[in-house]
Amino acid sequence: ESHERVVVFRSATVKESVCPTYDLAVIELNALRSSSECNLVITVFKLKRRKCKAIGSFEASVETLISACRTNAKVSGFEGCEDAEVSSPGLQLRRGGGESAGKIVVLEASIEHPSDTRESQFLSGADNDGGAPGELALSDDSLCPPVMPGTFIRRPAFRDYTELNIDLCVAIDFTSSNGDPRLPGSLHYSRDGMLNDYEESILAIGSVIEKYSQTKMFPCWGFGAKFNGVVRHIFQCGPDANSIGTDGILNSYRSVFETDLIMSGPTELQSVIKAAAARAKRSHGSASQNYSVLLCLTDGIVDDLEAIQRLVRSYQKLQLPLSLVVVGIGRADFSAFHAWSDSPAQS
Repeated sequence: ESHERVVVFRSATVKESVCPTYDLAVIELNALRSSSECNLVITVFKLKRRKCKAIGSFEASVETLISACRTNAKVSGFEGCEDAEVSSPGLQLRRGGGESAGKIVVLEASIEHPSDTRESQFLSGADNDGGAPGELALSDDSLCPPVMPGTFIRRPAFRDYTELNIDLCVAIDFTSSNGDPRLPGSLHYSRDGMLNDYEESILAIGSVIEKYSQTKMFPCWGFGAKFNGVVRHIFQCGPDANSIGTDGILNSYRSVFETDLIMSGPTELQSVIKAAAARAKRSHGSASQNYSVLLCLTDGIVDDLEAIQRLVRSYQKLQLPLSLVVVGIGRADFSAFHAWSDSPAQS
């Protein structure tokens, strides 16, 4: 008999804590390729810098998990883990060398018939045909639920409770202080599939905001570059006025380097802020709830900071649904922005 292990389920990542709680997983019993008495290997990993490191693992059968669930049903204090105790030695999490790495508490475990309701998943005290109260006839093959392996019941996310539509505008610094984009070490330099800091910032922020956008149609602007001998404080990146999603923004940004731009200066943000404000004002009167975010990516000191502050205060008085997010790229001095963001709003 082969002892090769097959991955049947991977959970979603949960926030690190001393007592993490994982979402309920629904796994087809047939996916285990054996009976409910076969041992499962359950491993807990820690995700750090996009790499998984095993904390510990244990082996347990489905029957053991159900039994542990009944035992733990009487244990209090799960939220703080102060009183939680696990009597089954099979649920002791252990590292590769055999030393203890903690314990796993089973909050819910069952085998269900397809017609069973959601309320019957917690089996302590449940009545089942062919057995005593609280016992399950595991030999009945009809108890295998017809679900795909690895599915799980998702907890509601924030976006499930809101009809808010967030519009994202991205403005990117193409001034000469970024350095020659063809040379390694410059801020716009990228090759071999590796992302530069501008691309990483777009991906990190854009991938979050696009989840709350109904259209995912985002303008991508540049500023500080010279075209035909004229410095442009705002210009369209890419062939279209709007980019589709975060990937579209990245493609529009990269397409700029295929043009005849000359990186220039100075660094001024007034034009991109005014364009984002006009876009926010147009959507402000619509029936749906719209909010705009202007993401400015810049490499250093902004030449028109005082004018920007006055402009933003004027928009605050108009109560425009617009937020300005400035991300500093590189190692320049951004203390002026920190001082501005830490100061109270002025009327």
